Amino acid sequence: MRAALLFAASPLLPSEGVAAARPLTLLQQGDWQARSEHLEISYPAAEQAKVAQLLTYADDIYTCVDTLLAGALPRSLRVRLVSERRIASSDSSVVVSVLHENLLGRDLAAGLARAAMQELVGAAYALEGYRFFIEGLAAWVGERCEHVAGPVEPRWLWAAYAHMESATYLEYLEAFEAAGEEMGKEVILGAGYSFVDHFIERHGRAGLWSLSAAMSRSTDLCSAIDDAGFDCEAVLDNWWAALDAEAAKRDFSTIPQVYADLVAGGDGEWRELSLRVHIINPEAASYPYFLSLVINGERSERGFQAEASDYLALVPLGRVPVGATVLWDVAVWSDSLKLWRRSGWQNRIIE
Repeated sequence: MRAALLFAASPLLPSEGVAAARPLTLLQQGDWQARSEHLEISYPAAEQAKVAQLLTYADDIYTCVDTLLAGALPRSLRVRLVSERRIASSDSSVVVSVLHENLLGRDLAAGLARAAMQELVGAAYALEGYRFFIEGLAAWVGERCEHVAGPVEPRWLWAAYAHMESATYLEYLEAFEAAGEEMGKEVILGAGYSFVDHFIERHGRAGLWSLSAAMSRSTDLCSAIDDAGFDCEAVLDNWWAALDAEAAKRDFSTIPQVYADLVAGGDGEWRELSLRVHIINPEAASYPYFLSLVINGERSERGFQAEASDYLALVPLGRVPVGATVLWDVAVWSDSLKLWRRSGWQNRIIE
């Protein structure tokens, strides 16, 4: 085992002075590992340079998250860095992707925020009805505890768009996975972020801590809000009013409208499938669009080029057997929304 000793001055924390320099040790034992005061980090060997830099501020991120979330973080945590896209953290470690180096600090903070919420709400953390709130909180904490400011995500814009699409009711948001598939995960995450941001602006961190404690005793967010001493109906009305004000700043009439309808023809045991794609009001004269298709569980994606302001095309999909389950979604990029405008997933069993 080889050990290299690093000395790094800690960066400034919000509202705090400069922390004292401290020794950090890199260890190699099978998989590469690094240790700081609070974090034991495992990572691919090729990412050693990124981890050496991360170690100069990892504990400051830990302290920032712990301060925002009522000192809920365990004294020591395992963090696993991976080279794939972000995946869910396990019970034993926080998992963070290193694919985007400029987001590493933000993603670490978000992962630690989820770990803190697990401590605060206990078994209720697994409830899907809390997912939009927890993910929104993780994004909120991530932006405030990141070491170097990364690109600012227009989460209030996405939340206003969700509100315009009548997608900010708790009953809808609490079905997190289904809502994310229909509206796009960025949109639902934006709604969660704006809810958390607005709640903390009105009720402070103490209100957040009270709500987190109540979530551990409740099975849905509205009950937890009431249990924490806040009136759920009033909280939602105030949030929706803020979203109304945000939406009033935007012109959503300029965003693309995307429609995709499945057409099946033929007889016997097989059907010829096509997709009627209709794109209205695109933001460019020529633009790509993407089709995502799932047939009996097998997913594929295809790109096409479109032109004209009112685009209508019949896209052949090929033959499928009767009884096949088909899901489809079409997406066009919107500069005004800063995300993909989608038709939304639809499904059909072929008859």
